Amino acid sequence: MRPLTFIAALGAALLMTPSVVGVSALAEQDDLTCADFRHNQDGSWTALKTMTITAPNGHIEAGPGVSFTVGLPIMGIDVAATLDENCK
Repeated sequence: MRPLTFIAALGAALLMTPSVVGVSALAEQDDLTCADFRHNQDGSWTALKTMTITAPNGHIEAGPGVSFTVGLPIMGIDVAATLDENCK
């Protein structure tokens, strides 16, 4: 899987990059990949490990089993929609 970086920038997006995670100056600490999430049959995504996601309005703390649903932004980022765009 290619690395992901969660960024807090205008529009709050998650970018795919084939290089080392850290293209965003605001989220260099978020070393997350698509493999850190499971895509569920209902379209949601579940965290597979403990993580901190940097978002426009703060940090999202999630542990294994926490699910993210499309259309439900948290701290200013729709994590599930971003994963849909970059991990399918």
